[in-house]
This record gives sequence, structure tokens and C-alpha cells, in this order.
Amino acid sequence: MERHWIFVIFIFISGKASGQCTFPSPFADSTWHDSTRGPLVFTNTTVTGWKIELGTAATTTLSTWQCLNNSDPSRLVMKATQTWTFYSKSVHVYACLKITEVTAGVSYTYVQQARQELNGRQNRLKFTVDGTLKNIADICDETAVLPTLDFHVLVKSGSEAAAAITVPDRFLFSADYDYIATNLIVSCNATNDTFDMCTNTSALAITYSGSTCTQKIAYSAGGAFYSVVKMSMSSYDCVVFYNRDATLTGSYTRFTCICSNGTVASVAPSNCTINQTPTEFPTEADMMTAKGHKLDFKKVHTSCSKTTPSAITTTTPSSKAGAIAGGVVEAVVVFSIVVFALII
Repeated sequence: MERHWIFVIFIFISGKASGQCTFPSPFADSTWHDSTRGPLVFTNTTVTGWKIELGTAATTTLSTWQCLNNSDPSRLVMKATQTWTFYSKSVHVYACLKITEVTAGVSYTYVQQARQELNGRQNRLKFTVDGTLKNIADICDETAVLPTLDFHVLVKSGSEAAAAITVPDRFLFSADYDYIATNLIVSCNATNDTFDMCTNTSALAITYSGSTCTQKIAYSAGGAFYSVVKMSMSSYDCVVFYNRDATLTGSYTRFTCICSNGTVASVAPSNCTINQTPTEFPTEADMMTAKGHKLDFKKVHTSCSKTTPSAITTTTPSSKAGAIAGGVVEAVVVFSIVVFALII
């Protein structure tokens, strides 16, 4: 009798071996409005439209980013798919977005957890020649000092109305206004134009009387907005409004930030500026150049009923099942050797 031995090797690969970081719900496979960057298109693994401009004489625009680490569902940790050439060196660029929920599944704020980089146009990003960073601790700087108003807004495309929230008490009025430009020229002061937060306390409506006031308020052609984020300061409130214009032309912006104490207001395009107050013009990043405009509420037509202030919730987006700790999980390969003895 002759004995033959046949060795059969089975290779089992852990289900986590895919190794690809994916964005958490509700961002994966969806489209969002970003108050700073514009429209964002997420796939499971990348986001397109999150535009960063770097450089001076030769400008590089980074607009596509890949998910790098999803071990913490309260952060979007990303790496630009393109490098930036700085003094003949290829520099890898990383972003850490700390997410705070405003309205579940449809609106969020985020801050960029990094120090401002002088050579990176004051962007809060991580720059390194080493392109192998993956850990949150290496990319997100939790010690970075972030002013209260240094935040950005995300609203899910198609869910704009669902993102609307009631404005703070200092905004609950309907009033006539004067428009004050950065050159201090006053207009709309001989008309009966209306800044109305009473008809709908979560939707600002601006109306114009006749053709005597040609200034368009808050960077909107139509004057219709949803209130989507509110921040309370010691003596005033700031609200970020979503502009409901179907399309944007010229200098109009999808978002605008209005800070008011109930008597006067300052208006900034897109985001609140970090030192914005109702009585002073917002400024550019240099903290000196004035931008936006101011409103002086001369005559209050109606005071709305007050509401109980509520803070923004701090719930964070849920993580998809099987989040990959550290962004990449090594494949676990198990070899099992089964020996069959065939006896002939």
C-alpha cells in the first residue's frame, strides 16, 4: 500500500483588510454647501470642491481630498490628492475638520484644528514633506487657539429648508434700515425697506420699496434666507443665513453672516469674520481692510415674541459600521494547513 500526502493551504483574510478610509454618515455619497469653499461632492473616499489656494507668484489650487482617518466620527481628516511645490520641494497637505452638529443629518459647523501657517496663506492646515502621516494626533492640533467666530458651515444640498432654525431674541424684529457702505456713504435712508424676521422667525425676508434703494442687502438678489447657524456673544448675536437665490451671479454669495445687537448690524459675505461686531465693519484676513456693510435699524415696525435661547447641540456625526481605526488597518492573514492523507 502506497501512501500519498496532499497539502491544501487555505488563506483567510480578515474582513478589515480593505484598508480604505471612508467618510462617515451623513457625508459619504452626498453633496453639501460649504460657506467658505462652495459646493462639495463627497464619494465614500474622496471630497471634491474643498478648494485651497496656496502660493503667491505661482498659485496652486487643491480641490480634491481623500479620507485619511475615520477613527473619530467627529472629525473629517483628509489629505490633498495633489502636492504643493514650495521652494522646489513637494509638500503634502492635510486637513482636520472638527464637526459639530446643528440639525441632525442636514447642517453642521466645523473648525479647522490647526495653527495658521504664514507660508500657507494663513490657512489652518498641516504641511509636511513626509507624506505618510495617518494618525489624528499627528494631523489635528487640539492646542490651536480658535476664535469663537472662526467656523465654517455645511448644509446638505436638497435639505436647505430642513436646516432652518429660529434666530436669537436680538434678531426677533421687523424694521426699516439704513445701508452703510465701507466708504461710509449712507443709502436706503429715505425709503421704507424692511428687514423682516417676524413673518417667519427662521427665514429672513428683505423687501425694497420702489427703486430708490438699489443696494442689495446681505449679498442676495432675492432677499430671502434661511437662518442655519447662530452664535451668541456677550452683548450681541451672530447668525449665518443661507441665501435662497436659485443661482448666484456677480458678488452674491450662498451664505452671509449678520451680527446684531438689535439696533445695528454688520454684514459679511460667506462667513463671520473672527472679530466681527455689530458696530464695526467686518475685515479681510489682514484684520485691517474693511469689507461687507452695516445696517442701522432706524424704525422697528414689529417686535416678535421672544423665544428661549438654545445652544447648538454638540452631537457628532455617526460613524459608519466598520470604521477603520487609524485610517488604515493591516490585513490579517491566517494560514491554515490541512493535511489529507489519501491511502491507496
